[in-house]
Amino acid sequence: MHIERGYTIYELVSDRTLRRQLLIACGVQLSMQLSGIDVMLVYSTMVFRMAGVKDPQLATTTLGLVNLVTSLLAVTLTGRIGRRPLLLLSWAGLLISYLLIIASFIAYELLDEAERFTPSLTVAAAFGVVVSFAVGPGCVGWLVVDEVLPPRAKDAAMAIGTTINWLASWFVVFTFPLMQRAFGPYTFLVFVCFAILFGLFTYAFIPETKSTSITGLAQRFEAW
Repeated sequence: MHIERGYTIYELVSDRTLRRQLLIACGVQLSMQLSGIDVMLVYSTMVFRMAGVKDPQLATTTLGLVNLVTSLLAVTLTGRIGRRPLLLLSWAGLLISYLLIIASFIAYELLDEAERFTPSLTVAAAFGVVVSFAVGPGCVGWLVVDEVLPPRAKDAAMAIGTTINWLASWFVVFTFPLMQRAFGPYTFLVFVCFAILFGLFTYAFIPETKSTSITGLAQRFEAW
């Protein structure tokens, strides 16, 4: 039995068609971390405390449970709706959720009466971030990376993509406290911009991979 040798990283980046697929795979991996999900999970207690939530630790625990349940349910959605629509919907959800977080912070600082509703709005928006990520980049992202590449290229592409993923995760988690001290409630505008950017990236470059053969995807990339 003959077993085909996988591509090396050099062969992968040298192939014109595979470079495009690699770009999509790396873009999806990058989007997972620049979505801000690690900020919301790692710094959620701090964020809730800033927003005036009475029990930020309880809110953080609930956020983790929402993340777990949604991640499990997201698996069933990918087979029914498709990868591309879920990604587009998730980026729209992330955009709206981050805008609501910014609005709640500003209202909490400026309006006395806002203390009655802004903590609840912040918690609801944080749930929106977690749910939007779980049904989009958190679940679909890995499927797209797997399905967009031919079998021989997956190992090398995943090595590159996973490295990008971890570096981006470290960068976001490390820089968020610095940005928060510098920009205050407007820090989340960074993630608003990323949501717009990766929403456009998804619309322009990511094909529907559900029920699409490797040959069909290869022909599409050759014509790209």
